[in-house]
Amino acid sequence: NLPKFDEYNYDETVLRTLETNAFCYIIEGDETSGKNAYKGITNFMNTLNYNPSEGKGKNYHDASHILFTAAEIYDWCYPLMSAAEKTAFIEAGQRLMSILDWGYPVNLEDHSMVTGAASSTMLLVDLFSFAIATYDENSDLYNYLSAVIKQKNMTARNYWYKSGKYMSGSSYGALRAYSDSWLYWMLDNALGVK
Repeated sequence: NLPKFDEYNYDETVLRTLETNAFCYIIEGDETSGKNAYKGITNFMNTLNYNPSEGKGKNYHDASHILFTAAEIYDWCYPLMSAAEKTAFIEAGQRLMSILDWGYPVNLEDHSMVTGAASSTMLLVDLFSFAIATYDENSDLYNYLSAVIKQKNMTARNYWYKSGKYMSGSSYGALRAYSDSWLYWMLDNALGVK
């Protein structure tokens, strides 16, 4: 359990430990580690306190990274979880999504998917990973994101890539290229979408 403080209680060490437990389950079949991982990440998502003094950016990035780690744990530990545990897990993830710019239910109508925050790791990697992992129980999130990404992001990106240049320059270029690479890898290798 994360300590219940009135202040920000995000703990990267706890997050890495939960991820490691899930990895031990998927690689070694250690069910105790797997159960600790999914129960721990559900608790982590439910007991996380946000810190307004850290600014929106830090809270957003931490919350989205938790969603990515949660997606790994959900995917790897899926066979161990009951239907009720899966529901509780997804609801905890939705709680985290609600603090992001696009909220929950996710609404990307007013967000640029070409150069804005919706074109970076938070959405294209972290949130989309959560959507893929939870698809069987929560297909609406994946269906919405994949349609918007295809319409608003991929169309513009595929056109721009023909120029041989990258639209974000040196400040955000590396981060956005990283996000694009992850997104296209997930679509191509994990889902078979070209």
